[in-house]
Amino acid sequence: MTSIITGTFTSDGNVRILPFGSTVLYFEMHNLTQYGSSANPGVLKRAWYESNMADGTYVGVKNTNGAATDESVTAAANGFTAVNQGARFGLIVSGFTNANPGVITVGSDPAAYGVLAGDTIVVGNLVDTFDAAKTTLNGSFTVASTTSTTITLVEDTTNYRVYSQGGIVYISDEPTENVGVSGLQLGSAVVGANNDVWHYKAILSK
Repeated sequence: MTSIITGTFTSDGNVRILPFGSTVLYFEMHNLTQYGSSANPGVLKRAWYESNMADGTYVGVKNTNGAATDESVTAAANGFTAVNQGARFGLIVSGFTNANPGVITVGSDPAAYGVLAGDTIVVGNLVDTFDAAKTTLNGSFTVASTTSTTITLVEDTTNYRVYSQGGIVYISDEPTENVGVSGLQLGSAVVGANNDVWHYKAILSK
């Protein structure tokens, strides 16, 4: 059994995840901002995805470079990637710098987990190199900014212990909500330019 969802989003120019809560069988999107452009070199106007396609690939229609025409394109990178995280209660940490400010590297987009600038986050279950004279990297921090794979902190972590492995990031003292995401990640090649308005249709497995 399948279901169809339609919607609209405005791009901020960055990689994003559309959380549908189910496996995406088919997805198509149309760039309403650029749809009528006739001589805007390289602009992506339409793009498609099917579940049998490899991660990162896409099929689309772009404005031809240097001409007022369109051309069909396929690509093997920075396109669509299925997301099925299952039950997850926070962001998995893969790195934590000793710097001013400190930067945490995570395995998923922090914004998809509700982690935003100004939030207080908690880092737990992280292994760092023991040094009695330095502060552990496990604890509370304030978010200055995020990207699709990093969280930049307000705090200077230069004199903290050195990251070794593991760790999880969540917003409160205890992870109380299942924030696992199922849906589709839109890579840098298909997300469009800042302020581009996209309309999409997704066929989901239910």
